[in-house]
Order: sequence, then structure tokens, then C-alpha cells
Amino acid sequence: MERLSKQQQEEIRLKIIKTAVDLFSEYGFEATTMKQIAREAGIGDATIYKYFPNKDKLIYGYYGLMA
Repeated sequence: MERLSKQQQEEIRLKIIKTAVDLFSEYGFEATTMKQIAREAGIGDATIYKYFPNKDKLIYGYYGLMA
């Protein structure tokens, strides 16, 4: 498996955040799972944890973008 460039990693990170925000808006924070976010973002279930260890960190990532 080839390594992703920094740009590709950042694109995936942003896609995860955008997907999570969309799902949180639709289903609520508690009802949305990391697996659901990963699948909707088109990445593997385990891959999402390389970017965000949990939903709380994902929210911090979103707030970091908005700051």
C-alpha cells in the first residue's frame, strides 16, 4: 500500500470532519457512530481512528477549522 501525501491526508481529514458534521446534524452526536462516519466518508472502519481516536477529538478538529 502506498503512503498518502500530506495533501491527501489533509483531504481525507477534512472529508471525515465534513461527513461527521452532516451526520451529527441529521442523527445527533450520540446516535452517530465512528463506523457510520467512516462508511459515509468512503474510508475503512479502522482508518478513521488514524485521524481521530474518538468523536470528541473529531469535534475538536472541526472547531480547529472554524477558529
